[in-house]
Parts: sequence; C-alpha cells; structure tokens
Amino acid sequence: MDLYVCDNEQDNRLHRNDGDGVVWPDVAKTLHVCNRDASGTVKDRSATAVWGDIDNDGDLDLLVVSMYGLYNASSENRLYRNDGAAGFVEIGYGTDIVDQGQTHYAAAMGDIDNDGDLDLYIETGPSLISVALGGGMDLLFENLVGNKNHWLQLRLTGVKSNRSAIGARIRCASQNHPLQIREVQGGNGYNSMNPLTQHFGFGQDTVVDSVIIRWPSGIVDRFVNVAVNQILDITEGSATGVASRVEMPKMVNLQGNYPNPFNPQTVIQFSLPRLEKVTLKVTDILGREVRTLFENRLLSGHQQVRWDGRDNANRPAASGVYLCQLTVDGVVLTHRMTLLK
Repeated sequence: MDLYVCDNEQDNRLHRNDGDGVVWPDVAKTLHVCNRDASGTVKDRSATAVWGDIDNDGDLDLLVVSMYGLYNASSENRLYRNDGAAGFVEIGYGTDIVDQGQTHYAAAMGDIDNDGDLDLYIETGPSLISVALGGGMDLLFENLVGNKNHWLQLRLTGVKSNRSAIGARIRCASQNHPLQIREVQGGNGYNSMNPLTQHFGFGQDTVVDSVIIRWPSGIVDRFVNVAVNQILDITEGSATGVASRVEMPKMVNLQGNYPNPFNPQTVIQFSLPRLEKVTLKVTDILGREVRTLFENRLLSGHQQVRWDGRDNANRPAASGVYLCQLTVDGVVLTHRMTLLK
C-alpha cells in the first residue's frame, strides 16, 4: 500500500511503495496531487486526506481538506479523481466542496444512503462565514454519479480476531481489475476515520472472481464468483459457508409497532428503499395530531422510532387507540396502536 502525507506548510507527498528494500519515491507532482502549483506557490495548507473509489471505476480517488480558513486558493479542499496511469484530475474546483473561508481538520468517505457509492463528509472548524449563512456547519455531499458502475461492500465481523476486524486485509480480483486491496482501519489521517465497511468499485465487471480476507488472527477466508452490487456480512471463519447478503428494502413499508397494546412506550418500525424525507406522526382516531416524532431525511434500510406515550407538550396521552402516520414522498401509510393504562 502507498502513503499520502499532508503538510500545512510545504508540499504534500505521495510515496509509492515499490516493495521491500526500495526507497519509496515521491510521485505526487508526477501524478498531479501535489499542493504546489507551477509557480512554486503552495496552493492549499492540508490537514488530512482520505481515499475512496467515488466513481466505482476500480481506482482509489483522493479527498484532501484544507485547514487554512481564508478566502484564497490556499484554503480550498481538493477532490482528485484517479484516472489510472494518467494520474489524477482535480474535480472539486468550482463546486461547494472547495469551501473557502473555513478550516477543515477531518473528513471521511462512506455510503450513507446504501446506494452503492461513496458520499463525502467534511468537518468544519473556525470559520470566517457567519453562522446565519451556514458558517461552522459540517459538510455532507451526496454522491450522484458513482453508481453508474458496479460495486461491492463488505462488512466484517471478527471472532478470533477483534470484533471490528481492524487489521483485516481484503484482496479482490475481477476480469478488468486483477488486484484491489483494502485494510480495515481504526482511523486515517488527522482526526479522521472512514466507516469499517469496505467498499470496492469494479467498473463494468459483473462478477468478482475472488475475495480473499486475511484476518489478524491468521485465519484466511476465500470466496469465488461473488456477484456485484450488494452488501455482504462476513464473519471470520465463514469460508466454508455462505456470506450473508444484506437485503435492502425495495419499497416503503410501515411494519407497525411493538409492543401493541403498550404502556408506557412502544417502538414503531418502518423501512425505506433510499435516502428519503420522512415525517412520522401520531394522531388520534379522528386524525388530530398528538405528536410529531420525526421530520427529516433518513437513510435507506430498516428504521425504528420510539414513542414514549406523550404529546407535543410532553403531557401523557390518554388511554385509547392512536394512529402512527408515516409520510414519504407524498405517500401516507398508517397503523393502529393501542395505549393501555
């Protein structure tokens, strides 16, 4: 694995690992990920960098965040797309990712909406922008381009190794991408940590020929002919079994609440197929609002929201029949709940 080093005063460096016994050459300028322009001026004072395949083409892209916090080119975050042998292309320029006027000390890439591509999170510190205009607010960018290509995500659980599988190394091979490596890490860069879920992009390949996992304990698990575009849960030592596929909901569904009847509280369960704006309310049998439990965007997957049996004014609701009302993208689903005292 190679090494990218951020520097808030001098050149950022990309040291290529050419194997044992070889000095790691700095190829940052050659591959266009140095923070110094042609005139010799340092373009940005970098705090941290994170890697991830944002376009699922099989090459790791690079996000570098700036800690300088002024209104100039030395204070711009940089997003570099990896074009393979041709090097990297800076694609963040002219977008909100740049974010001049604010300091940034941490960042992460992760698939927040479970749609198969990596989204970007950038922490914001001291800011020249007023709070009224959004200054000091962390940044979350939804990826709308990555899932044009195929992908695979692996969620590892250690048994003999540590449960988080930190230190496990994964090697994947497919027809057009003969070697990709990921290592589960407990942190990367300054104040940063990507999710433990490991993400791979495979371009237009539809099958991963092999997945080899080397756990910290020394155990090795191997899987062959793995389908793309899925999330797999893999437990250490499961090579002779089948990795369990994480099934994402295909439609909005309100499963109901448990327990029902209940006293004093209950849990409402529902599912979302994608990142959605969700409103969840409790009404009486005549449709009059009793409590707004949630009104915001939620990630795809299976969700739970607790109702403590109180109204919007924090007063205990009376015994009786209530309706939980789930509204998603104009579709309204309801379920009857009974509060007994």
